[in-house]
Amino acid sequence: MSGYNGWANWETWNFALWHIDQIQEIAQEEYMSGNLNDVRAVSKLAQEHWHNVRDNTAEFQDVGWVGDVVDGYESSINWQEIAEHIWDDVAQQ
Repeated sequence: MSGYNGWANWETWNFALWHIDQIQEIAQEEYMSGNLNDVRAVSKLAQEHWHNVRDNTAEFQDVGWVGDVVDGYESSINWQEIAEHIWDDVAQQ
């Protein structure tokens, strides 16, 4: 895999750096309660986390180019890669 620090690209690496522990904790809880059973569900969970983060910084989203940069960042994240990484850890525990 080429990219950034073993991840697909900088955006995926950066998102994982700042958020993967929180998402993994939520995923573990959901898995243990029987509400999480595959990589697609983890991907959806990660994207929901992203939207929660984005909504909490909404004051910056309406400022023209900043909103464009954030939208571009989101579209560059490899959600499948994030989900597979989390799923592998959750399913092993």
